[in-house]
Amino acid sequence: MNKEKFPLRGSLFENMVISEIIKSRKNKGLSDNFFFYRDSNQNEIDLILDNILTIDAIEIKSSETFSNSLLKSLKYIRKILPEKTKRTILCYAGKRELEYLEHELVNFRNISSILNM
Repeated sequence: MNKEKFPLRGSLFENMVISEIIKSRKNKGLSDNFFFYRDSNQNEIDLILDNILTIDAIEIKSSETFSNSLLKSLKYIRKILPEKTKRTILCYAGKRELEYLEHELVNFRNISSILNM
């Protein structure tokens, strides 16, 4: 789908995934231990799960095709918080699920099971 014809696609996709994560956690009685991260240089992570001693960083992209550029934010969080970052996950619309370097690529339909919710 052409981004120019549907400019809100990425935002709506991100909202849908985060809503599903919230719904899944609420239904299981789990705490609201998730946050959004953005710094003064506009680096951002869509979702941070705070596990007290570690964090899981999740970047959400509507792309169906994997590209190394989709990992920019996840690489950044690993760089600034190397000891604290346990997992970095790219949640996207693509069908391929695998570990790529130090990151996990997960189809959005499976994000709840990957996060053990």
